[in-house]
Amino acid sequence: MSILPPRKLEIFIGATKRDLGPARLAVINAILERGQIPSGMELWAAGNRPPLEVIAKHLERCDAHIMMVGSRYGSPVEGTDGISFTEWEYRQSEGKRPIIPFILNSKSLTQLRKSEKDKRERDRETKKKLDKLRNELLRTKYVKEFRAGGSLGELQRDAILAIDELLASNEIPDTAGWIPSNSYEARTARDIASNPFLRRELDQLSRFSTVGKRVGIDVGSKEAMAKAFWWNMQGRIRRNNYFNLFFESGSTTAFVSDEFVRAVADVADDGMPCWHIRTNNILSLMHFDLHTSINTSRFPEGIPDPEDHYGAIFPNKWRQLLEPFPRRPRRFYAAESDAVKDMRKDFNQLSSGRKNAPPKGCKAYEINDGPLHLVLATASGLDLDNPVKHFRGPHVGSHPNMLFKRAIFASKHPVVLFLSAEKLGNPFQIGKCYPVFGPDEPWEDAVKDYPLAICIGYEWPIRSKPTVGLPSEELERRNSQKYILDCLTKLGFRVPYFDGGFPPNYDAASRGTGAIMCANELFTKLIPVD
Repeated sequence: MSILPPRKLEIFIGATKRDLGPARLAVINAILERGQIPSGMELWAAGNRPPLEVIAKHLERCDAHIMMVGSRYGSPVEGTDGISFTEWEYRQSEGKRPIIPFILNSKSLTQLRKSEKDKRERDRETKKKLDKLRNELLRTKYVKEFRAGGSLGELQRDAILAIDELLASNEIPDTAGWIPSNSYEARTARDIASNPFLRRELDQLSRFSTVGKRVGIDVGSKEAMAKAFWWNMQGRIRRNNYFNLFFESGSTTAFVSDEFVRAVADVADDGMPCWHIRTNNILSLMHFDLHTSINTSRFPEGIPDPEDHYGAIFPNKWRQLLEPFPRRPRRFYAAESDAVKDMRKDFNQLSSGRKNAPPKGCKAYEINDGPLHLVLATASGLDLDNPVKHFRGPHVGSHPNMLFKRAIFASKHPVVLFLSAEKLGNPFQIGKCYPVFGPDEPWEDAVKDYPLAICIGYEWPIRSKPTVGLPSEELERRNSQKYILDCLTKLGFRVPYFDGGFPPNYDAASRGTGAIMCANELFTKLIPVD
């Protein structure tokens, strides 16, 4: 017996009643078979259609719409230009919820039209409206065809497959559906609702909607990066005394911090220096505070800006520096440059001591105060070959994040940039992105002058919810090992640290996931490969 999903979608069924009654019943059975909720049949229980506002309100409650179009166009809606109820319902759902059309095939339509006795359905204009609607629906994504006189069991199986296809897609929002009252989700919601302290924290976290949504995107590749990084790198990190870690903001870094807690922090460090954790990532900060006794602090001081949907911690005074998205590459303004310099200085003075001092005579590592930190960072994307040179490199979604990342990169501490494969080659979008680097400090120079590594996680075939807006062919290309290695080599990250390699209890092969990390030569001087 299959386990029903924790949430049930309410699926509206629209069809002409006189000719598609049995077919409609087959679709209802398919919806029930998949553990979902069929909706709409009660509207006709009394034999008459309810007012339009009632149907519209009912549709608004539904998460998907199955419409069936046979040989009849259907009764017209009063007060419209002769549009039928079935098409009117379709127009109400269009652009608001996924639609699965079942269309009578052309051969069956021709046969049934010959025997049609209804004068209105035989009318030339009515036929034209039906043909126009059919042609429009036949170009939609989930359209299916059925035949007159065909097996209702066959139609039911086709409907089941169509529902499964929809459920496997990314078109059902996380907020859709009904949750059974005895499910884990419902019990958790009741517990939170009855606890004023938890409710307050959840209300605060829900303001950071962007990072919350991104935690559920590219889960396979993010998990692979976190697993592979700590499995392959924790020995090197310990041997080279990088017990000072900085977890930068971002959902990917939250996965990295979560795996650190599971795989590294739980291991006893008898006789070894204690870990010192700094972060401006609200998710990582909560993780460390709730699940470890590690010395953890936020940097910089402050709380996440409630108006910033990323949940990152930046200096409050930076709100006075806010600048709009750049339309063209530009140098930092004087106030921005000062803010970056001050942040870089503060970051380099986080604590005293030089237990992991850089090699002597290495100009790139002349940091005056404090120990080196290993910085674990991420970005919204990495533009590889933008025709506008200074829009290349990592880009982010907020002005404070741009300043902070520039300061962290330029601090000359070793940085590992974690990116899902979909973000490798993700183009800079004018009006939506801020470039971390620019004319005053090009990305090409940063790759040569700063100790950097890039860790790329990939997943194919895609099982997780992927980055939206990429066709399947492009997703497959970006998630190939060859593409990843070629890109990293061209960027100057030619020293491989790992290509795969996971804990024994993590079956990456069955998941179709993997991770690759390469670095520039400056990074290897601080954390050698061997």
